[in-house]
Amino acid sequence: MDENKLKQLIIEATSQGRCDEAVLDSINTPLTIDSGLTSTASLLHMYSRRLKRTKNDAQLSRETEDLVSFLRRYPEDHLAMVSFRTRDGGFHLFLADAEETTVLFWMKMFDKFPEHPPKAPQPPAADD
Repeated sequence: MDENKLKQLIIEATSQGRCDEAVLDSINTPLTIDSGLTSTASLLHMYSRRLKRTKNDAQLSRETEDLVSFLRRYPEDHLAMVSFRTRDGGFHLFLADAEETTVLFWMKMFDKFPEHPPKAPQPPAADD
């Protein structure tokens, strides 16, 4: 997937409420974009097992349950898994249709937004 296609998908997904608007800032600095087809059944099996281990983290449990529910309903055998890293350390992952034309499910549990350190206070200007 190229950068322009990624940007188009993210803008569309944001307008449909499928991903956080903060991700829009991330698409201005993509460093790497990876995508490939994956089996819906394989993802369902993997995340159904992981769901059993998320009980100690309510948010992760909810997000994983949402993913498992989506995968159970998804009628196609394959999905595209798309990830991108940004120059400032961000990472995002989502599922798209096999043709990579529509974001189907945003995997929030993998979102990593860059942490920008606070700017150091500037020393007072020296009088000459």
